[in-house]
Formats: sequence, C-alpha cells, structure tokens
Amino acid sequence: LIGYLIGIAVLMMVSQLSKVTKVETEGENSAYPLEVEDQFKNKVTIEKEPERIVSLAPSHTEILFSLGLEDKIVGVTSFCDYPEEAKEKDKIGDYEGINIEKVIELEPDLVVQYGKGDEGINSKIKEAGIPIVSYEPESIDEVINTINEIGKITGKEEKAKKITDDMKAKKDEIVDKVKDEKSVKVFYEIWHEPLTAAGPGSFMDELIKLSGGENIAKDAEGEYPNFDQEQLIERNPDVYLAAEDPE
Repeated sequence: LIGYLIGIAVLMMVSQLSKVTKVETEGENSAYPLEVEDQFKNKVTIEKEPERIVSLAPSHTEILFSLGLEDKIVGVTSFCDYPEEAKEKDKIGDYEGINIEKVIELEPDLVVQYGKGDEGINSKIKEAGIPIVSYEPESIDEVINTINEIGKITGKEEKAKKITDDMKAKKDEIVDKVKDEKSVKVFYEIWHEPLTAAGPGSFMDELIKLSGGENIAKDAEGEYPNFDQEQLIERNPDVYLAAEDPE
C-alpha cells in the first residue's frame, strides 16, 4: 500500500499556493494572455497557449506528459526518463548545469523549472523573451496545486482537474484502507552513496505517514539527511524503498 500511494502521488515527483488570473483583453474571449504568479511570487505574462515547452526537472516533465502535452515538449533534462518517451526529447542539461544556449535554440514559449533556479540562467531566459515559471511542491497538496496551475497555463485545465481529483480520491481510499492496520517501519532511500534518507517534512515522509507507515528517519535533521548504515541496521525497517536502483 505504501508503494501504491507513492506511485500515485509521485506523478511528478515534490508552500504557498500560486495564482493564475486572466488578463482582461477588450473584445477577446480567449484565456490568453494570462498573468501568472508562480510559487515564488514571480509575475509572468503568458501571451498565448504554449506550443513549445522546455522542462528543467523530471517531476515537471512527468506532469506535462500526464496532461497530454508530449507533442509540445521540445526539451528536457538528461534525468527526465519517465515516461519512456521523455528519453527521446532534446536534452538541455542536468542537475549540474543547464545549457542556456540550447534552451534558447529550441525557441520555447514556456520554460518550467523546479525551485527558484539559478539567477543568472533565469535572467538569460527572460532576456530572450521566454516566459519561465517556477514551482517546488513539497507536499501532496502542493503537488496537486502545481498540476492544476500548470494545467491552466498550458490550456489543459480540465485534464489537470481530472488528474488531481483522481489523486485525491485515491489518496482518501488508501488512507481509509490502512487506518486500522498495524504500522510498519519504513526507510526511504533518496540516494545510495552517500546513503540519503527521506527525513521529516519531506514529501516522501508525508506519503509514508499517510499510508500507515513509520518513517525510521523521522528524527533526523533536515528533509534529506545523510543516514548512518549502522543506525539503519539497528532500526531494522520492515520496508525499504528506493527512489531508483543503484547502478
């Protein structure tokens, strides 16, 4: 059940609600242009429905695909490997750096990034006249909100609502199923070397608790702390989950 909830909620596998409002345009009945205030209160105007989108994070790439925007995605990071089709998209960099020249060369009309991003890269993207929006969801509610906001921005509002309604219904169903079950001890490995855990306050910590588990790293310092292997053995989790298989 823990894995089931994680699989559903990590649709994008990530604190303030962002807002999207319509820009009034006399004599025009279109949803565009849109004035967007993203999660970091950056105000951006989306002049028209995006047709060429670059994603700077695997979680946002998954959201874009789930919204049916696969034909409009023109660039992703080298870590964007889900769904399988994401591997076929042009690569614009990785966690260590973004190839800004490649991004501009792809001529996107929307860039979606995780977190605040690099100030220098953000400035270059804006100077090129490319709208960039930033989201960093760290709870289920924030993931749901991010999906809905990206749906509004890309003209997929109804699709986004269906996805998030299904997520909320499935979450409620699973929480109800496990409410009377015995709690199990869980360790979630974010990375294997050094061993890094999903700590208190992290997205995965929330999922573990919702699905009836006890996170053995709940008393660690920080959301993604290094975790001692001896302590792991001592606490002896019933369930060991990993973000990905180590090579």
